[in-house]
Amino acid sequence: MIDLDFTRLWKRLQASDAETKKKNWRSLPARHEVQRFSQEEIWTLQDLAVAEKDQELARYATFSIAAVYAIGGVAGGEKQTEKPAETLADWLFEPFREDARAGNHLSLVLSVCHEHYLRDVQAQVEIARLLPLGQYRHTEFRHVPEKHPDWSGLGQAPGVCFIGRPLMFQNCKLLEHFPKDLRFSIVPPESGKKEDFHCVAQNRPNAGPFRYNTVEEEGAHRHDYAIIQRFTIKFGGRDVVVLVIAGGSSLGTLGAARWISSYGWSRATRDRFARIAGLGTLDRGTRFEALIEVTARVHKPARPWDPKFLEKSLFLNKSRNLLKAPSRVTLGIEKEHLTHVEQVRYLLFDDDEMDFSPKDNAAVVALCMKCFLESRREIPIEDLVSDARVWSIRDCPDRDKAVTFLRDHLQRHSLNITVNAESITLPAGCKIETTLASPAASPRRHAQA
Repeated sequence: MIDLDFTRLWKRLQASDAETKKKNWRSLPARHEVQRFSQEEIWTLQDLAVAEKDQELARYATFSIAAVYAIGGVAGGEKQTEKPAETLADWLFEPFREDARAGNHLSLVLSVCHEHYLRDVQAQVEIARLLPLGQYRHTEFRHVPEKHPDWSGLGQAPGVCFIGRPLMFQNCKLLEHFPKDLRFSIVPPESGKKEDFHCVAQNRPNAGPFRYNTVEEEGAHRHDYAIIQRFTIKFGGRDVVVLVIAGGSSLGTLGAARWISSYGWSRATRDRFARIAGLGTLDRGTRFEALIEVTARVHKPARPWDPKFLEKSLFLNKSRNLLKAPSRVTLGIEKEHLTHVEQVRYLLFDDDEMDFSPKDNAAVVALCMKCFLESRREIPIEDLVSDARVWSIRDCPDRDKAVTFLRDHLQRHSLNITVNAESITLPAGCKIETTLASPAASPRRHAQA
């Protein structure tokens, strides 16, 4: 007897047992004959097939879905179609959609309500236009009173989106569970100076914070910055997907909301970014952080903002900036004269501090240190691998695997440079620098395989 419950089928197709998954992929055509899948269910099955890492199971999945398309028809009698092009909003808000995983719990899109007006109402309208009721009927837009906030339903929400700087949402327990290692944040500065309040901070544990301040030219233009973040936290014993759409001022928040709808995202873009970031695929657990610059003319009397934006950076998990390879690499060192890799305390790509533990960046440090010490831009691979000054013992690749290793790490993940069979050449526009690290900078961590 064929089980017609799609939720149970969906769970079995993600089981750890390969035979269970294979059996259920095989059952799709027969199940579709008895009871037609809906178009949304077929698209969900396609997403599962794309995410399947086992090549044999992926082939079973592809053949089964092709057989479903060959049978034709979907529940409700509408025309069966290929899945439409994916947008950035589709991917960011995927956990907010009504589907088998959401159950009956409401996801929340939150903005702050003062006594007489709503904050960031333009930005909220932009997001509302991206989430049609038919697909997001389990998503509720809620105005949170600033003085007496209502957090009912927060513990059951599969997804929560904050529009505006998170600290406006007073006493929201979710904020206490935000990751401590987010690349960007918008928080009141320790100085308490008004001019430092409207800014985005890039959090750099070793190199120190880097601030992007909101600046307004008198009677002309405002230049602002904004962040778009998606990450997963544990709250109340369950996973909650959190979105943050926030600017240094209301202009940045609006620009961020509008940027989501206009950025040129596609499945091909998503897959390319995943490869550069060293990820097999992107899922709801993948951390997304983007920084944009927003500019608009200031009108007197005031009019609604008409923002123009410029993408600055985009990160997935702990990747490099996926929008461009670095043009400047800085090694933070503990002594004025660099002699050994153990003296390197941190690594900057342009102004972005990179995580120092993955072996990806051990290769970058080795190459940049070698170029800096010898004042040359072309390095023979044999010289690089054999130089004990630039490698920790655990990080140095085997000679017979060095070319493959360096191509994977330097060409694909980090510097985007060509590695040939004999040597590596830095691009003409790439600069290598050193700077004295603060005494408080953490000791270098050994790379992990």
